[in-house]
Amino acid sequence: IKGFESVTMECVVAAVKLGIDARVLPSVAQALFRHPDFDSLANHVSERVTVHGKRRAAEMREVAATLEHLGLPAFMAQATASHQQWVTDLGVRNAFPGEVPKDALRIARALLERLELEEQQMRDRC
Repeated sequence: IKGFESVTMECVVAAVKLGIDARVLPSVAQALFRHPDFDSLANHVSERVTVHGKRRAAEMREVAATLEHLGLPAFMAQATASHQQWVTDLGVRNAFPGEVPKDALRIARALLERLELEEQQMRDRC
């Protein structure tokens, strides 16, 4: 939740500095708050990261560059890009061939399995 709070604040500051807050902030609110409960929100965001992480990581790297160009720090944008890329690089999406994963718990289990496999491969190399 703290990361969500920080990325929200980073978004608001950048939108105000760019003068686009009246246009951007309502769209963010609509996207986030259409989910009435945490399970619904967790399912939605987990699916988005799993399915679209590569593109979204590239977009967040552009956001970070924009913030830096504005003279603002890009802590959360950089961290978000790193996280989205990490999920992509782990190949979590590959655990769901032929389907769009819509269950955050299944996605979390797939991610943990990929991590365990990666760790095992690292141990085998040593």
